[in-house]
Amino acid sequence: DITAEADYCFWMGDLNYRVEMPWEPAVACVKSNDLAELRKHDQFPRARENGQMLHNFWEPQCNFSPTYRWLCGEDEFSRKKEQAPSWTDRVLVRTSEGLPIKVLEYEKTQDIRTSDHRPVRAVFDIATSYFSPPMQSTAI
Repeated sequence: DITAEADYCFWMGDLNYRVEMPWEPAVACVKSNDLAELRKHDQFPRARENGQMLHNFWEPQCNFSPTYRWLCGEDEFSRKKEQAPSWTDRVLVRTSEGLPIKVLEYEKTQDIRTSDHRPVRAVFDIATSYFSPPMQSTAI
């Protein structure tokens, strides 16, 4: 497992997990800010719990609306294929046991509208160590 070779591993991108509910009720949940109801139908947590997705990785608390199936250039969801708005874009984290990590930010930007996805970004505070190379003594 190459991800275990680093103290901190960050995996991000379009993971393509969807919300499994009809389009209209899903959009209504987003508009009423009922993200908890929408999350009940999110495929990703179930896949992770069943061991189907990146073992030992976790996602920071997500308090933003879905990142996928927007109309390009607009702030409206697309009805293409009647797919429910979903959190397909994610940042996942794995740390070596006992290493501290603090999530400072995890958010979606609504300002970039060139795709049917809205980008997500995360900022973390992690522990690092810097080891200086040994000093060489020089005889004069």
